[in-house]
Amino acid sequence: MPWLPFRPGLDELRFVGLFFAMAGILIVLMIAAAIAMFVLTMIAGLVFGGLIAAQTAPTDSSAAWLVAGFGLLTYIPILYAMGRFAVSFPLTIKQKRFTLSGWSASKGQGWSLFFAHIVIYALALAVQVGLSWEYMSSTFLQATNPQAMIPAEQLAAQMANPFGGLMIIAAPIQAVMMLLILGPTAAIAAKAEG
Repeated sequence: MPWLPFRPGLDELRFVGLFFAMAGILIVLMIAAAIAMFVLTMIAGLVFGGLIAAQTAPTDSSAAWLVAGFGLLTYIPILYAMGRFAVSFPLTIKQKRFTLSGWSASKGQGWSLFFAHIVIYALALAVQVGLSWEYMSSTFLQATNPQAMIPAEQLAAQMANPFGGLMIIAAPIQAVMMLLILGPTAAIAAKAEG
């Protein structure tokens, strides 16, 4: 394809194939998490049913917090597994072949990889919330106070660019955060044999 400014080669094809393989793994893990969440919610319902019969039931809010906690617990294995499999991306580049050996390459380092990704995600989220505070506060105001009508055009403009004038700061910060997220996986791949 001579009209393209770049020539996709085998590295790019392997990377795209790995992306689809990782998407398939993620779908399987999410289905398993949904089943686990359903089972945990059913068990919680049975327990709360017993508590209601004994008239010592917790409040509705504590039940909601418990179910939310179960939901978060089901995502820990997903994040753990995807973090370990993500090592396959730099390994595919390093070994110049399609590989899903990120799991074996990150053996013994799964939890440190998990917590490194959690810290980086939390930092990225804090930066995004801080830079898009005006949009988030107006959206929260709209959701909690229906009388405070914000014009639809203003909400649409804020949704299109939640960072507003701070986009010039947000874009480079997000690029740096993406590099930081890739850092722990690349470090493990660099130490891997092969």
